[in-house]
Amino acid sequence: MLSTDAVLHQVKGIKKTFDEGATKKILKWKDQRVFNFTETAEYNEIFTSTESMADASELTEAQTPAILKLEEGYQVMIEDNRFGSAISVTETMRVKAGDSTQKMRTIIQRQAKKIMVVNYKLFLNKAWGLLNGGFTTTLAPDGNPLFGAHVWKTAGATGFNNNPTNAEFSEAAWDAVVEYGATLKDAANIEMPIVFDTVVVALGSKAAKDAKKLFAQGISPTKVADTNIYESTVNVIESPLLSLRTMWVPIASGLDNPMYVGITKFPSLNKPLIEDNEAVRTNCTGFYKAGITEMPFAICASKGDNS
Repeated sequence: MLSTDAVLHQVKGIKKTFDEGATKKILKWKDQRVFNFTETAEYNEIFTSTESMADASELTEAQTPAILKLEEGYQVMIEDNRFGSAISVTETMRVKAGDSTQKMRTIIQRQAKKIMVVNYKLFLNKAWGLLNGGFTTTLAPDGNPLFGAHVWKTAGATGFNNNPTNAEFSEAAWDAVVEYGATLKDAANIEMPIVFDTVVVALGSKAAKDAKKLFAQGISPTKVADTNIYESTVNVIESPLLSLRTMWVPIASGLDNPMYVGITKFPSLNKPLIEDNEAVRTNCTGFYKAGITEMPFAICASKGDNS
């Protein structure tokens, strides 16, 4: 039977490969272009949402241009969440492996592969939870659900509703979204027309099929992880992680994405420990944060259920 020290050595031997693989897997997801994904060194981050920016004006020859004034809104603090799982090589496993380092390596690698998958899945589910809870639990800086009626912090300002329709996806429904974006005004009552150039839909859903038919007929997708991206005048992003299959989410990619996902520590194997029952335990932990950092005028959504 291999000693606990031999197991410790085996676990340490896969650490570099595991850590690099876990990091690469998450960074690949970054290219899905649905969220504002950032690598950060901060445990807590404080954001101030934008209300409006003072308008430019015509100037005479003698006038000095006014300094652009950023009208600031709500403060939002987003805090890290710790996540992870563990490898455990029990005494029974060591007995079964006997003196074979190859058998022990296989046991450890099999567990490592599984915890990489489950950590990655948890991270994605938490990130996509921003959208999946958009009508209920995900809150914008004003304290209201991400998709719905919103109130600017500026006193007396007219708010906006980024749930302009709940119609199923169609050309007419998209036209309603275009009209909504064209008539938006900021907290200073200055027109800020928005062009939605991306739509997120559930993989294989009717909304996905109709969106591809309207915007991406004959276009082959770029595959990023499990997501298909069809690049066109309006990009179609088709993901299996959008849980409400009738839902469709227009995004104005030229503006700051309010859906913030930060990774402070990529999942990595920590120092293996020998437990009282002779098991060798190795924790795998990471830190992430997710939340809405801006008033969500750059994104809207339809439940797609004709409600």
